[in-house]
Amino acid sequence: MAAHGGGGANLDVPHRVRRGHGSNTTADGSETTKANLWVKWEPAVDAVLVGMLAIASLVAAWSAYQAHHWNGDQSSKYANATALLTESTRQSTLAMQFSTIDVTTFTNYINAYATGETELADFYVARFRRDFKPAFDAWMAMTPLSNPGAPPSPFQMPEYRLPETINSENLNAEAQAAFAAGEESKHYSEEYVFNTVLLATVLFFAGIAPRVRWMPASMALIALSCVLLAVGIFDAIQLPVA
Repeated sequence: MAAHGGGGANLDVPHRVRRGHGSNTTADGSETTKANLWVKWEPAVDAVLVGMLAIASLVAAWSAYQAHHWNGDQSSKYANATALLTESTRQSTLAMQFSTIDVTTFTNYINAYATGETELADFYVARFRRDFKPAFDAWMAMTPLSNPGAPPSPFQMPEYRLPETINSENLNAEAQAAFAAGEESKHYSEEYVFNTVLLATVLFFAGIAPRVRWMPASMALIALSCVLLAVGIFDAIQLPVA
């Protein structure tokens, strides 16, 4: 019986070995299938990655180039706005100086007229500035001494409009427009810089994707790179060119 039992044991061992060997073969076959699948798709994946890297590099270079140009455009417009504001201030200062001269000359004329110094009053009238004379003549035509509806002085007349004041207002408006244009250029420069950083992220993810040997993670990085690249291309297309 013992010998028979021993013989039975000898018969069972090969049977377990074969079953175990069959199980290992199945596991190895699964791993081999996955490896073969990766090898099968690897050339296509590499081709996609090469294309993505090339496109991302070109669009990133274009975005950096445009960011540089918009930044220069911004600086130029800010400088122009500053120059216009400076000239506007100069014109405003001149207007104040001329206005002071007009007020002083007119006050002297009134004093001379009030004291009956007709010759002195005519002297001051003859020396009124060219820009003040039309307003003075229009005011005198309204007979202000007997007309209560006349303005208190020629300076309230619509004819009194200094060219320097007009120039100052126009220059100030141009300066504000130039500053606004500079702000717009700054915005576009920042958008292009952001797009460059976005495309640099694409280059990073697409570059490390082949190094990841776990297929789901590698495919996820490639998919993310595709999405970011699409966003980067869209931004580069819709942003204005400097």
